Amino acid sequence: MLTGLQIRNFKGIEGPIEIPIKPVTLLYGVNSVGKSSVLHSMHFMRGVLENNDLNPKGSPYAADDIDLGGFLNLLHKHRTGSRMVLGYSLNLDSIDLPEYEAASAISISDKLKDAHIEFGFSVDDQDHLPKLDYYLVSLNGVDVALVMPDTVQAAAGRKRLAYINVRNPLLVSAAQSQTGDTSTEVIDLNLRKLIPRIEDDDDLDAELVGASQEEIGNRREEKKKELAAEYTIHSTHRDLLTYPVTGFRSGLPRWGKLVSSPVFEELSGEEFGNKVDDVDLLELTPGILTELIVGPLEVLRDLLADSRAIGPLRTIPKRRLNLGSEANEADWYGGLAAWYRLHESSQSHLAEVHTWLYESNRLGTGYGLEREESREVPLQYLDAVRPGASSTLEINWASVDSLPVTRRVWLIDTKNQVKVTPHDVGVGLSQLIPIVTAAVDQHASLLLIEQPELHIHPRVQVGLGDLFLQAARKFQRNFLIETHSEALLLRMMKRIRQTQDGELPKEIPPASADDIAVYLIQNEGKGVAIMEMRMNDRGEFLKPWPKGLFEESLRETF
Repeated sequence: MLTGLQIRNFKGIEGPIEIPIKPVTLLYGVNSVGKSSVLHSMHFMRGVLENNDLNPKGSPYAADDIDLGGFLNLLHKHRTGSRMVLGYSLNLDSIDLPEYEAASAISISDKLKDAHIEFGFSVDDQDHLPKLDYYLVSLNGVDVALVMPDTVQAAAGRKRLAYINVRNPLLVSAAQSQTGDTSTEVIDLNLRKLIPRIEDDDDLDAELVGASQEEIGNRREEKKKELAAEYTIHSTHRDLLTYPVTGFRSGLPRWGKLVSSPVFEELSGEEFGNKVDDVDLLELTPGILTELIVGPLEVLRDLLADSRAIGPLRTIPKRRLNLGSEANEADWYGGLAAWYRLHESSQSHLAEVHTWLYESNRLGTGYGLEREESREVPLQYLDAVRPGASSTLEINWASVDSLPVTRRVWLIDTKNQVKVTPHDVGVGLSQLIPIVTAAVDQHASLLLIEQPELHIHPRVQVGLGDLFLQAARKFQRNFLIETHSEALLLRMMKRIRQTQDGELPKEIPPASADDIAVYLIQNEGKGVAIMEMRMNDRGEFLKPWPKGLFEESLRETF
């Protein structure tokens, strides 16, 4: 489960900003302040991990519905000398890292609680293409592996260096469990010290203000030498084991494959064991090394692949939805996949969507759903079975039963008891149904939603607050939502208060402040900043909502 995001130099966000993720995470802010950028960073990262695509035009979540414009367009202010950093925190209590060796001597999964993976991207100085500078893996809060080029200025290639912190408590504990040695001192080594700083960092820019081009060039060359010297010193740190590893593509390892390294290829098992310290590396086999530098990335890749994104403009389906071809996963972004899902889903799923739409204690739209199934029976068969028909045609019922079943989903106007299509009602329902369908569908662990309240009356928006809270609890999933809806938030705060006061309606599950994270994204002229609006146990904000948001109702009233 995703528990946090870290963003720097992505689109309008210079940062760095960090966003802890809860079951329901709400992003607020004025238009074009950077809320969508947070979600788009996930689109970019999924494309990197799934397709090795560092220069994306579209998105795996949305196909052509999103034009990301390539890496340079995503890099903050298009500054080719800066580095984009994206980080992801994961809860691994119920997830084991993949195993890459049938009989691994040691395992760290049973002691693994959480992971953080940080990626650094930049533009190569020579070919001007995007590259992955490094990625850093931390386990249980301590850095354990850093993978980066084998020289400071090297472009992304098939060969990398993997620096392993052999004093990471997980590795020490695993080694001790095999050797029985408990005397090793655990050192909290921070592998970030090895990451070379980019050329035009803030300090250097400030230093070079007013300098001539020649002075700038000379100072940058000196900086490169300083970085190389610093890099060489750190690379020989006594608590680091350095492995040259191959088989990388765009800076990423081969999924599901053991890492390949001359260290393993040239030494026998006995030689390898004799070469290293008993506690440090006796059990650090190719399998465990792969578990460290590949496993967490595969977990993140799978989590993003198992997520869905729903965009701010949902498509109204045609009156006769063509089910001859299945919807792609990317069709969820435009909402069309939800209608395919309703045509093909189980009856229980359809009934749950119906209940949420219709029931007055849910969304209370006054509309429900009904799925109609039929077969395309030839007209001569119908003529033969009409009352008083004189036809002598013998109907082959087995052939009728073999005809394909067609399905059609209707909206039921419960007030007038008539069937209608989405084209026959207000546009709000067509925007709402994909949100409800995705929320109660169990096929995604994370939902990225933009403007769920679009074209929806505030009375229905409050019901969305219940929908997200209940779906998060029932299906153990996260919602990351970009919204302007005050009504949605007020309902969530009310449920927290009712839970504490013992006034919660019987059919409503309890809610707590730990279920919700509320963030205000602002840009006051000094770059995008994020503020967490913390709540107390009764769902009340600990400090007033900043000026400029949600104050219109008071200003217009008084």
